[in-house]
Amino acid sequence: MLRLLLALILAVTGWLLPGGQVVALPTIGVTIDGGTVTSQLQSATWNLGISNFLADLSPNTASLSFKGQLSVSPADSVVITAGGTAMWTGRLDSAVEVRDVNGDYWTSVSATDTIGALGAARLRNITPGTSLELDTEIEARAATAGVTIDVVDSSSGGLVSLNPPAGTFDGPLLEYMNLLARTSNAMLALQRDGKIKAWVREKMAEDFITNHSFDVDLTGWTAYNSSTISRQTSAPYAGAGNLQIISGTGFGGAQYAVTGTLKKDHAYRLRFWAKATAGSSDWWMDLEGAGLGSGFTPTSSWAMYSVIWTPTADDTSPVVIIRDTDTTTGTLQVDSVTLTEVVNATDVSASIVEWEKTTSVDVDINRWLGFISGGGGGTTVDEDDAADIAIYGERAYDGTPDGWETTPDCPLVDWYTYGGSQRPIVTRGELVVSSSTSALLALDPLDWVNDGTDDWQIMSMTWSATPGEPWRLTITADNLIYLLRGY
Repeated sequence: MLRLLLALILAVTGWLLPGGQVVALPTIGVTIDGGTVTSQLQSATWNLGISNFLADLSPNTASLSFKGQLSVSPADSVVITAGGTAMWTGRLDSAVEVRDVNGDYWTSVSATDTIGALGAARLRNITPGTSLELDTEIEARAATAGVTIDVVDSSSGGLVSLNPPAGTFDGPLLEYMNLLARTSNAMLALQRDGKIKAWVREKMAEDFITNHSFDVDLTGWTAYNSSTISRQTSAPYAGAGNLQIISGTGFGGAQYAVTGTLKKDHAYRLRFWAKATAGSSDWWMDLEGAGLGSGFTPTSSWAMYSVIWTPTADDTSPVVIIRDTDTTTGTLQVDSVTLTEVVNATDVSASIVEWEKTTSVDVDINRWLGFISGGGGGTTVDEDDAADIAIYGERAYDGTPDGWETTPDCPLVDWYTYGGSQRPIVTRGELVVSSSTSALLALDPLDWVNDGTDDWQIMSMTWSATPGEPWRLTITADNLIYLLRGY
């Protein structure tokens, strides 16, 4: 009797967790052509995202099974929701009705998301400009084809097309969008809400402070207030030099005017190494203009200090300041200063059922490099340039007797043959979603998750839902940001 009562309670209220807590399960809803068909739903699977960090934007699909007959037609709208919030939107492709030996009807529905409609839209004689923003160009061209698209910029440095395709374009809208994305070195993926998210790959590696090592000079750094700054070479933390600040008696320090915009609600980490060699031990880190700051207390030994800033408005003229906090003269040694965007990763460690990581020689990075520096034009990559290597990978081989090229102009061979780095990717991450308030329900492709150890960027997502049971989310993910930043 108790078991029966417990079963009845759980059927109404939710799911029993291992600790005995009952939680409300995610509530799936399905409408077709505006009509609710949730009561007949038996199961649903749908996917979002792209297969890997080099993949083009392409249509995603959904499969749903129902008990009974449905009055539906091809091209009807299909919307899948979780607690009323859209999880997937598309158009019905087919409905297959089966009658079993008992005389019961079962209907299977397949559908394709809104990206599928883009392939049918065509552009004629389009000539892109020489300086484009990827999001505005895609939205404008889609509008001329009668399609409404909202592209969301998710990279700190903006979406400037680095190499618009030459000549005129005549063909499918989706093909044009992917061509623009490739020449802008961007990933595109559809979100749950129907907007297209864009990430510019090399922007993930961007350091807003270009002279962070002081190995050559103090370019970009100037004295702040009453201080005196100089380059020291006797005992830097790393490399050939470091910045020395003698603060003076008026809150003196060193400042760096950042080129670029720190975007509203994006998080940025200032990180550097420092040690105090005389006087004051209380110092401050400022982001002037944004009104953000934080104190730190250096010791006589090199140590790393950092702060994360999240501007509440776009900061178009950011200035980083490292300064004394009082009128007592102090001397500070500073080295290895970086300012980079921070990814906002959702902790999924408690929801992991299976987490499969695969480490292999990365040949994809070569195909990527081969395209952007190859016969189609694009960015020239210098294998002697450490920054280029950090962003684009190791050297290129042009297949001719002289071997290694400093300015490759052809496709590349793989790293396995000519040496390269190994890096892991998540080839299967299976997560269970047993609560209607789970943060996993808000995830989109190109969002970030943390498995308890590392941050990963989601590439693809496959949802499986059966009414009355926990949902399953299977993802593939990449940690390209670590390769790009040289971690």
